[in-house]
Amino acid sequence: MKLNDNFCTIVPYFKINDGALEQAKSITKQLVSLTQKESGCLFYNFTFNDHMMHCREGYINALALLEHIESTKTLIDELLSVSEIVQLEVHGPRVELQKLHEHLAAMSPVYYYLDE
Repeated sequence: MKLNDNFCTIVPYFKINDGALEQAKSITKQLVSLTQKESGCLFYNFTFNDHMMHCREGYINALALLEHIESTKTLIDELLSVSEIVQLEVHGPRVELQKLHEHLAAMSPVYYYLDE
């Protein structure tokens, strides 16, 4: 089945602190478990390569993405105590991503808009 390509993705890449891989993986498992309860989440999981980590995540719209950020704030703060975001992108329809600009400004993401 093919997804309708009008959803939003946030694309964070993290550098895991030296010696913190197992702690980071433990936190990501908690995040995956918590996120499974979100009705607006289409997919969510983490991939790893040595000391780097990426979260693969997609949401039905900007509101669902913002709800996710709010519901996972405590665990994300914990994750950021053992890692740092080295790259952050947000992808999706311009009309949806414009709703995120103010909320995500402090994180300085790079926005990629669908060619509609």
